[in-house]
Amino acid sequence: MMKEHFPKEISKKKITLLYAIIQGGYWSSFCATYGFATVFLLSRGFTTSQIGISIALANVLAVVCQPTVATIADEAKKISLHSLTILLIVADFILFGLLFFTGNFFIATMALFVLTNTVSQTVQPLINSISFYYINRGVDMNFGLPRSMGSMSYAIVSTIIGYLVEDYGSNVILIFGVVIFAIIGITVAVMPRVVKTNSTVQGETFDADDSASGEKKVGEAEAKGSSVTGSKKESIFSFFGRYKIFSVALLGSTCIFIFHFATNNYMLQIAENVGGSAATMGTALSIAAMCEIPSMMFSEQIMKKIKYNYLLVLSGLFFCVKAFVYIVAVNIPMLYVSQVLQMVSYAFFIPASVYYVNENMNDNDKVKGQAIMTGTTTLGGVIGSLIGGIIIDYLGVKTLQWVGFAFAVTGAVLFLLSAGGILEKKNKKSTCNI
Repeated sequence: MMKEHFPKEISKKKITLLYAIIQGGYWSSFCATYGFATVFLLSRGFTTSQIGISIALANVLAVVCQPTVATIADEAKKISLHSLTILLIVADFILFGLLFFTGNFFIATMALFVLTNTVSQTVQPLINSISFYYINRGVDMNFGLPRSMGSMSYAIVSTIIGYLVEDYGSNVILIFGVVIFAIIGITVAVMPRVVKTNSTVQGETFDADDSASGEKKVGEAEAKGSSVTGSKKESIFSFFGRYKIFSVALLGSTCIFIFHFATNNYMLQIAENVGGSAATMGTALSIAAMCEIPSMMFSEQIMKKIKYNYLLVLSGLFFCVKAFVYIVAVNIPMLYVSQVLQMVSYAFFIPASVYYVNENMNDNDKVKGQAIMTGTTTLGGVIGSLIGGIIIDYLGVKTLQWVGFAFAVTGAVLFLLSAGGILEKKNKKSTCNI
């Protein structure tokens, strides 16, 4: 069993470095398994519509698995957050490796691809929750800096893969994925565990156990309008009922990521539409990832100036701007300009949404909240992948870009209503008038 440490015994530099490797590894693997999904599946004989269906199916399964696995992480006593994360990473390592042997066998390739991406997306909220496993137990740790390393790794890997695929074929994608999954699993395994003791964080007392989040006092949970019932399972509808305004933000996130994935998953076709190639796609993804780094690296400083909920609203606004630039882009340089806007759209959304969940969830709902927020990006991927492939096949790239713009605007408005506080103000006004 891994030795447990008191919070003060854990070095901030060491824990931040290890977590940076995990974030860097995860987003590098995501680049291989998801960012280059279209390139890989086209090389295996898939049509654009079949690619869309495959990606959408993986996202559907992930939407189901994410809250289920997160509930296990929140409530389980026999398996820790770290162990559960390692288990999923090992599964991904095996599944992705098996793709070496499927050749152009359609069913086997599709099945393994879908399962790999399902597991990969399911583990994402657990990786986000690892940071708060330490933060909520009094360990001095920075989330933004390691997450920015994820963006840097994505940028580096996307550029390398983009060029190597043209020279050596799509199996390069598999090699990168397998190696990276091994690195992630080993790093999670060596991360220090926090000793079971009471820790005071930001004025609140937590019982630091091996589950994903310590249980708060029952009285505190009841004061927030919920009850701590370890044995009673809560339906997802009841969860949304307790967090009504948060649910509007979830719907906004879904709309934003319909646009995001409808364009990102078919970046190859968008690049070709302006005269580019697979290398252009790799460069575009790299630019976007590199531009995320400053915003994520200094996210804590940014959120001292702009509160996390307003940062979420700003991210929605800039997603709209990015969607419009896609529409007017007529050459490769303009496509690259659209990717620079990742700095104030996606890069604002990620830290803002993670903190938005952590600050608005009861302690026994935090991992579940992270999973459901991640699930909205996955659900957006489902819809974006399906409509993206169909629209490109039958109506063309330009139509896809206009549809994406409409979803981005809808998402931005929903962020304004929820995270922007408009609905909360209306609720307070209605209550005062009763």
